Amino acid sequence: MADLDLPSTLKHNRWNRDLPPVARARDGDTILFHTLSSDDGQINPDRPSVEGFDTSRVHPLTGPVFVEGAEPEDVLEVQVLDVEVADWGWQKLTRDLAYLKNFVEKEQVIIARIDRTRGIARYPSGAEVRVEPMPGIIGVAPAAHGEFRTIPPGRHAGNIDVREVRAGTSLRIPVFVPGALLSVGDVHAAQGDGEVCLNGIETNGRVRVRLRLLKGMQLDRPHLKTPTHYGLLGTGPTVDEACRDALTAAILWLVDAARISREEAYALMSATADLRLNQLVNGNALGTRVMIPLTLLRSLGVSVD
Repeated sequence: MADLDLPSTLKHNRWNRDLPPVARARDGDTILFHTLSSDDGQINPDRPSVEGFDTSRVHPLTGPVFVEGAEPEDVLEVQVLDVEVADWGWQKLTRDLAYLKNFVEKEQVIIARIDRTRGIARYPSGAEVRVEPMPGIIGVAPAAHGEFRTIPPGRHAGNIDVREVRAGTSLRIPVFVPGALLSVGDVHAAQGDGEVCLNGIETNGRVRVRLRLLKGMQLDRPHLKTPTHYGLLGTGPTVDEACRDALTAAILWLVDAARISREEAYALMSATADLRLNQLVNGNALGTRVMIPLTLLRSLGVSVD
């Protein structure tokens, strides 16, 4: 049972540090976020169509939640405890937004039926995909005043689309405003690295998390911890720049955390770390991550607990 149970009607789809919070939470609390699919209920699974799709409604997020005691220069750790999905999901292919535009001869919506008992999503052809639920968006309010679209990821996390952010993973997000103002949404039943057609399998969902407030940690970007790896996220307008952003941050972090030279840290990244693409379809804010094995960090005496 969660300390807070937030219905999907408590929603917004713009980042804004001045949004009034829908609830208040404390360090150690658990929250159950009920979330709408990223289309905000516009797609009918029985008559799927791209006609009349209103892109201004994309990414309804549940929240924001004010976290007591969270201040700028703190870090909010969001521990993902469980993610549930609905019994169907969708993917929309459009010429404008697909990574490989020449493969979209006809704009369309593809519906996948989800068998939650078997843990698979079935496509019209009969193809079956293993369900690995994850929220595409977990984020806090950015530092800047104003209203911002939810599509690009950033230092506040947001639309990171990291497939490892599922049950058993913790996401560490820098806090930029008092109370952090945490929101969650955009659940995917499955998503491959790159999210290359534009979407994972988008679906309604429920995301249960536990909050941990890390006072004075002062990260410059989101970090994540899985049972086997520690990761740093990067962004950039091109794949090259996004990769360089994540890799540079990982090397500098390891230099500081392990007190080793830049050269050795760089060599260790090349020997052990995975440089992965989160998504290729968010315009000039592409997402990457560097995943460092926890076994390496333990050998260096680096604790990320």
